[in-house]
Amino acid sequence: MLARVKAKDIFWALFETNRMIQRKHARNGELFDRLPAIMKNIFALDVLSVFQFDYQRRRLRLRYLYGQPTNLLDAVHFQLGKGAVRWVTDRHKALLIPDAHRQPLPGRPQKVVNSFLGVPIMVNGYLIGAVVVGSFRPNSYDKRDLAVLELFSTLIGSLILKNQWIEEKIKLEVGI
Repeated sequence: MLARVKAKDIFWALFETNRMIQRKHARNGELFDRLPAIMKNIFALDVLSVFQFDYQRRRLRLRYLYGQPTNLLDAVHFQLGKGAVRWVTDRHKALLIPDAHRQPLPGRPQKVVNSFLGVPIMVNGYLIGAVVVGSFRPNSYDKRDLAVLELFSTLIGSLILKNQWIEEKIKLEVGI
């Protein structure tokens, strides 16, 4: 959590996220546009990813990305059963890695995520997906951050479901 985050900042962020859910949206994907700005008020945030679980294909689908996806502790190996995000969704448990002790590959200037926080998105007992935040600096997250992200995951689950509803509505209107 950021050094000077107060309870009122957390409540404001939750309120703003809830307002995003309640608003009418003109285009698909607009629901997630303000999410990084809201969450940066609470978390040290270099990477934010929201994944949706596809029950038909039995795999995760990236719904929203902020930052560099290659830095998510090998989170992109869903089909192979690897990665921290897969661990979160398989076990339906949050995962906090305060310091991954990672270094950039030699000859590559890209930064790597050293603090990782992943939370499953559960709605009515069903896995909807996962939300992941990452920071390039080690020890950016603690158990309090985990609790706050679990609160956000419920609202993000509502965003995913609303986004899915919008997609289905557009398909019906277009006649696909």
